[in-house]
Amino acid sequence: MRPATGADAAVVATIWHRGWREGHEGHVSEELVSARTEESFRLRASQRVADTTVATVGGTVAGFIMVVGDEVEQVYVARAHRGTGVAAALLATSEQIVADNGHESAWLAVVASNARARRFYERNGWSDRGLIDYPAAAAGGPVSIPAHRYEKRVTNGLRFGLFPLGLAGGPDGVASGPPDDFSEIAEAVMHLQGDGPPLLVRMYAPWTGSSSTAGALAQVGQLVDSAPISWDLVLVYRDRAGNVPAWMRFVAGAVEEYGGRLAAIQVTGEANLTTVPDAADGAFPNAAEAFVHGLITAAEAKRRSAATAAIGFAVSPEVNPAEGFWPAVAELAGGRLAGSVDYAGLDMYPDVFGPRFELDQLDAAVDFLLRSFREQALPRAAIGADVPIRICESGWPTSAGRSEDRQADVLETVLRAVHARAGELNVTHWELFTLRDADSSKDDLFHNFGILRDDYSAKPAYDRLARLFTELR
Repeated sequence: MRPATGADAAVVATIWHRGWREGHEGHVSEELVSARTEESFRLRASQRVADTTVATVGGTVAGFIMVVGDEVEQVYVARAHRGTGVAAALLATSEQIVADNGHESAWLAVVASNARARRFYERNGWSDRGLIDYPAAAAGGPVSIPAHRYEKRVTNGLRFGLFPLGLAGGPDGVASGPPDDFSEIAEAVMHLQGDGPPLLVRMYAPWTGSSSTAGALAQVGQLVDSAPISWDLVLVYRDRAGNVPAWMRFVAGAVEEYGGRLAAIQVTGEANLTTVPDAADGAFPNAAEAFVHGLITAAEAKRRSAATAAIGFAVSPEVNPAEGFWPAVAELAGGRLAGSVDYAGLDMYPDVFGPRFELDQLDAAVDFLLRSFREQALPRAAIGADVPIRICESGWPTSAGRSEDRQADVLETVLRAVHARAGELNVTHWELFTLRDADSSKDDLFHNFGILRDDYSAKPAYDRLARLFTELR
């Protein structure tokens, strides 16, 4: 394997042209077949040298890949070298390139009727995530072709993120305090990020009914325009009228308009938690319907618009997934969620909500929460092990009886426990709640979740997490 040079462009074009014809003629529109002339492949191969890696056998180019960002755009092998292991070696190299680009998952598109190629990717550990309309490049502009989107996780490390503001929703309302200082936030995010991939920055867009749609979409627009950040956006369902059709229109609008500029779009926040209206969507009418139909709508909008944001959800842990929320979701979804979500999120606060644990008990507590979610809750909605889990919120507050040193120890123990199970249970992300205390002068949980105090001075967990993010990514 080696990076391509300009001298390779001619042979790459020949392999590409012949392989494309074999895999696409009869499976795509005549418009696209007519556009794929031999000259078009020579031109594209010469233009794409920087994206190309070639496999050589005995000094001869036997195949090539083209990788951009997290997409494996092209994988082709010369006919004489098929069945020799070159294709699998090229695919493995493409996966490593995507990982080196800072992505936890790779994706590629395969023409829907190309059964041979689909079997090859599935044998090599790639998962079919459903049909998309793929915009194939052509001289007159992109040509849409039906394709299957395949994905594969390419690293066992975790991707990290955080909620950056000094706010927290609790049973007595929203805990707040001194105003946020965005220059301090930026400095803290860069410290935690180090030289690794960008941290996901989690924000919330509340939707309170049909009259709020325009304002909520404008809020999303202002967010993505504010900075070129990897935004993890939660679309929050807070409609006391329970107007699910209007919610679906809002979700579709958010995905279609901004899904190409957001890293992730979470549809609803804790739709299964019914008792905390300032912190969870489950307290609002028709929350299960909003959860199911919102996710299906988001997935359809993503396919229509070729959005790139990961679509998913986050819930709180269920004591008994066999009752209540998950059976309701299963009945409403009828198996459709499996093809609608790119991730399944869990908001996890061991030793905060629920029983208290000694430090040496936390690993087992995390194990229980993850396995219960993966093995009991998600299968009820037909969400399989190929759908990654994200820990979308996790934190531990300081207050009376909860020291700052203990916060650092708990967060490290929880994070290491998640990382230890990342490969087995397909866990890809861990996000902190939250960066800064709402008000450090208050002696209650919800004002003190930060790893920074409200004046942005550091608690011990701040530097501890910076080191862990470097080690465990």
